[in-house]
Amino acid sequence: GQVLPPGILPVRGSNELLVSRVMEGKVTDWARARRAAEMIRSRDYTTKDFYEDVVAAFPELRLYSVVRVSEVRHHDHNLVMSTSANRSGADEFQRTIGALFCIFWLMRQHLDGRECFCFGLDSEWKNAKEFLRQTPGREAEYNRRMNFYEKANWKAIE
Repeated sequence: GQVLPPGILPVRGSNELLVSRVMEGKVTDWARARRAAEMIRSRDYTTKDFYEDVVAAFPELRLYSVVRVSEVRHHDHNLVMSTSANRSGADEFQRTIGALFCIFWLMRQHLDGRECFCFGLDSEWKNAKEFLRQTPGREAEYNRRMNFYEKANWKAIE
């Protein structure tokens, strides 16, 4: 699955100074960033909480959702500008959030971090180990992930 990127960010005018124009007045929310850092190993702090904090803390994540006003159609999250690597902004957002989730989960190996790192999340933001195990047609994927989970040198990763 994928997390929903922030809503599209329509822009008008030229591309000149686009980042400056889009980010004008936006600042890092250091309270949310500190909360994410301070709570990262807490049992009561979930992946969803972390996601909400980093998206709120770092307004530049919205840059993945920049769309020309002339291209906006019904808030289609798949309609986002391409990056220089020919990936959509939505793809790049997923890659960035995925990298942040990896850090989050590896810092939480004492909780469910290993399971989330290996099996991902289900639609309820819980580790997807049981979902994958019980889903017909996903046996090979489950087995590959379980093999990594069981054989990874977790001490070296700590």
